[in-house]
Amino acid sequence: MNYEKYKVEKDTIKNILGYISSGDIAIPELQRPFVWAPKQITKLIESLYNGLPTGFIVMWTNDKVKLKDGKLSVGKKIIIDGQQRITALRSALLGEVVTTEDYSTKRFTVAFNPFQEKFETYKPTHDKDTRWIPDISIFFKDNNIGLINFIDKYVEKNPTFTKDQLCSIIQKLQNIVSREIGRIDLNSNLTISEATNIFNLMNSSGTKLGQEDYIMAKLSSDSDHEGYYLWKTIDYFCKGMQDNRYIQDIEKNDEDFAKTEYYNAIKWVAKYRSKIYTPTYNDVLRVSYSHIFNDGLLKRLSELLSGRNFKTKSTEESVADDTFKTIKEGIFNFVNEHNFRQFNVFIEGTGFKCSRLINSQSTINSAYIVYLLLKRQKNIPKAQICNYVQRWYVMSLLLERYSGSSETTIDRDLKRINDKGFVNYFDEIESQLNKTFWDNFLPNKLETSNNLAPAYLVYCAAQIKNKAHSLFSSSKEIESLIEIKGDIHHIFPKKYLLEHGIKDKKIYNQVCNYAWIDTTDNIGISDTAPKIYFNEILKNCTKDNKLGLVKSETEFIENLESNCVPRDIVHYTHTSYDKFLKQRRQLIAQYIKRYYESL
Repeated sequence: MNYEKYKVEKDTIKNILGYISSGDIAIPELQRPFVWAPKQITKLIESLYNGLPTGFIVMWTNDKVKLKDGKLSVGKKIIIDGQQRITALRSALLGEVVTTEDYSTKRFTVAFNPFQEKFETYKPTHDKDTRWIPDISIFFKDNNIGLINFIDKYVEKNPTFTKDQLCSIIQKLQNIVSREIGRIDLNSNLTISEATNIFNLMNSSGTKLGQEDYIMAKLSSDSDHEGYYLWKTIDYFCKGMQDNRYIQDIEKNDEDFAKTEYYNAIKWVAKYRSKIYTPTYNDVLRVSYSHIFNDGLLKRLSELLSGRNFKTKSTEESVADDTFKTIKEGIFNFVNEHNFRQFNVFIEGTGFKCSRLINSQSTINSAYIVYLLLKRQKNIPKAQICNYVQRWYVMSLLLERYSGSSETTIDRDLKRINDKGFVNYFDEIESQLNKTFWDNFLPNKLETSNNLAPAYLVYCAAQIKNKAHSLFSSSKEIESLIEIKGDIHHIFPKKYLLEHGIKDKKIYNQVCNYAWIDTTDNIGISDTAPKIYFNEILKNCTKDNKLGLVKSETEFIENLESNCVPRDIVHYTHTSYDKFLKQRRQLIAQYIKRYYESL
């Protein structure tokens, strides 16, 4: 069936504000943090005052909204883009308070000087200067008597200004709400993917929207299934993971939410900070939806929330009711304190103990999905859940399972887990980690200069788990260097390789030429051949030397092994560089193999 995907129309600011007040248009993010600076608000008002264009707002019709009388209404619109502008206007013109970045409420007041026709953010000094009108919202209230009294008092205080002059300027100011604003209405028949693509094409130079933005919009505008509280739960949880104060201030700034079960589910975040997993809206929605619906395609959630019955291809209120109940369970599983803390402990137990090593959000999301799935399955002993989650995470990184279309891969995983059972499907995937993988495929993956390559990150995590010491050190663990962003040393010094004709940075910056080293030791090593400085360290390892901290030849050899450096390094010059890289790739691959098998 063909239909018009969107319409571009003109409307007035007065009408838009009126639609919002009457409930015909919802601003799903009205209670989300208002991030505009005061100067941006005055600039917007000034632009409207001078008749300059202010861009478009984008709206999407929300399917089947239940009214107070129980009937269904088609056509409530949700503002998808333009919330900041509309919120700024509601605060400056209508005197409404907004929720700021720290989740406190605040009124943004704009002052106006008729003499200069100038706008400024209100300051107490404006009260003392008779030329300034401290708050322009007085001109947008239905009170003509009050306005007449104001004009009389203003002219009395500023006798050089006539009533006619002031009335003319006030009329121009009031005409702000009559200014036209472009309105793009996206059709309610659009799928979430179509709506996202159309918006992003229209807004190619601005902020891109994803499927999660539309789902969050649906949740925030829902009052019949407590979707509004689900939206706030996700919003507060994600903000709280970034900054604890967002949770700490809820009881003061959002008393209504603080009285709900939703707040009780996330208030623990006020005293918790994850080192490795800071979820976004997208992460929460994907994991919550995937593990509870056994479906990895997030776009279906939006349709289910609207009551879409995929079997009958009809819209049914019972489907929407069930979907809201089920996704609530999924979200509560995600934000559950025990679940989230336990999952973080499991992942940190693999050696991935800091955010610096987390380079694939899709992979960590998939591991959390697996954790939540296994918790719901009765045939998996609790003692084995940790083992499966850890191995799933590391295995997925090594195989780079989610480097392409992660959503499709997760969806396929869920379908096969459902068909074959988790253990059988896990064994099937793990069988790819065979001799050919360890001997050939993995070493080839380590032939890279990308220090965020999954295989290299797994190697770093393996060293952390094994409590390996940095190169030449008998006490400094690699974990501490990674956490403080310590030095990555070129085993074959970069300057040394450049001096001998190796000028391609993709060659001299190979990850297999890297080793973690303490800054003081790194500074002490000159840009000489490994043959020279390794032998110098070996020669002086029993003395009080400035280079290196190993104290015996035995410690020296053990340190080389824990850093996957071949013993022959003491004989290598630039002519051995290629040989060294091949040796080290094999050593690191075998080190990772032993690490994985120990999980």
